[in-house]
Amino acid sequence: MKDYQLSNLLAKSQRLGNLPFGQFVNSNIIIEKADSAYLFDTEGKRYLDFANNNRLLTYNHPQIQETLQEESRKLISSINFTWQKNQIDLADKIICSLDQVNSNSKILFTNSSSDAFDTALRMAKTCQENRNNIISFNESFFGHNLSALAVSAFNAQNNKNCLFSDSNIYFIDYPNILNKQINLAKIQAQFEKIFELHCQPDSVFAIVIESILFEAGLIQAPADFWKYLQTLCDRFGIILILDERQTAFGRTGKLFYSQSFGFQPDIIIFGDNIAQGLPFGGLLIQNERLTNSFINQVNINSLACGVALSTLNIIEQEMLYEKTTERGKKIQQSLKDRFGDYLEILGQGFLIGLMPKDKDLNIQPILSRALVKGLMVLSCGRKSSVIRLTPPLDISDNLLNEGLSILEQIIDYEILIMVESHKFRTK
Repeated sequence: MKDYQLSNLLAKSQRLGNLPFGQFVNSNIIIEKADSAYLFDTEGKRYLDFANNNRLLTYNHPQIQETLQEESRKLISSINFTWQKNQIDLADKIICSLDQVNSNSKILFTNSSSDAFDTALRMAKTCQENRNNIISFNESFFGHNLSALAVSAFNAQNNKNCLFSDSNIYFIDYPNILNKQINLAKIQAQFEKIFELHCQPDSVFAIVIESILFEAGLIQAPADFWKYLQTLCDRFGIILILDERQTAFGRTGKLFYSQSFGFQPDIIIFGDNIAQGLPFGGLLIQNERLTNSFINQVNINSLACGVALSTLNIIEQEMLYEKTTERGKKIQQSLKDRFGDYLEILGQGFLIGLMPKDKDLNIQPILSRALVKGLMVLSCGRKSSVIRLTPPLDISDNLLNEGLSILEQIIDYEILIMVESHKFRTK
């Protein structure tokens, strides 16, 4: 594309206010199309996409393309007073795929993950109208809608104008398997302090928590914490809401990440990655108190349900749960063997983080150099201190190795610069 055409597109974007936000905001990249694991900009340059967590599979997967064509010809959506076949089939598929299925397991679909989050809180409050308090966790981030920001504790600037009507929100630390100072004993003490000084446990209608602190740097909690949290909620009748929008449907090698440690919350929130980026969301409800506490009046998108069902079928047919687990372990071990002295390797499955152990190892040049070389990766964590990798679950070994090779070469170079600078300081 000619320079003036690119300039015109960028100028139009700025004039319309349609501005991107985040790592690529200062780049002149305008994506025009995609194929396999690649994105292509308007100048024809391709980028291997290790950054998109809004979809699980590669772009233009033939079965997904076929589903889109077939389902769009049949039905996109209908009135919300009738059942839709795709809706029923998808709900049945998810429930039948659970490790433990009970009569209380129900599925509720929404048209976005934000809707799903709002719905989860409304359900919890509706069945416990006499309770007015919520407990959440420091460094959590649940989204940009008002209720999600109100219970998030990641960026004070974002949260300053958010209200949650008639409810008090209390925050405690999220336990970190890498930080022995934030252990289960400390978490228990914080809960006890909140219950002693601020609100009794029978006044709390919900505890809301991320399965992995995604934006905060892929922070994972130890297994004993989940057991304690479930016991606490069962004891006091608190609705336990788990946000799995970033971890569900194979991203961590399981249908739901919570299955990794036998955790069964009352509500699991999932998002649009199952529908390959189409607007979509939903709840897995596993508490009989909740099943009649909210009437779904959303006009569910049958097309998105069809794509989500096709995605789950592909994951099963291609054994992507097992393959993602195995490949994820190999990648993490390879990265530890090569960079273990300099990087902490985080995550599970195809949700992988690389966190520098030395503050002098700056990841921003790594991200910038990767983009120049045609690899898109993102950062997360406090002060954007963690490299985040979310490749498609069905990416070929060749493309996976290509992306990792680019990243490893750049990291090698940045480590060399850091080591040499340290030598210079000591002289």
